[in-house]
Amino acid sequence: INDNHNNYLRAYAKLQNEVDNFRLIWQLGKEYWESFLTWGNDRKLLYHAEQDILKIVINMYETGHTPTEKQTKILLRARDRLMLEGMPNSF
Repeated sequence: INDNHNNYLRAYAKLQNEVDNFRLIWQLGKEYWESFLTWGNDRKLLYHAEQDILKIVINMYETGHTPTEKQTKILLRARDRLMLEGMPNSF
């Protein structure tokens, strides 16, 4: 029973993390991600795959197509990386 409970807690924590990541992406908004894409492209800091994910995120407000959990992680890692490169917290 203890292993089942631990597995449940791990699965719940993973799901909660996925929800929190998506919530952050959604709350930052379309304008933020457009500015992010421009800032990263102007400095040639974005990989092609990250640009593709950004296009999905920017369009999701109209299309309803959302990034996958894996794409969400990639995008948030790219955000962390660009912030280390000097990108502002907000635009």
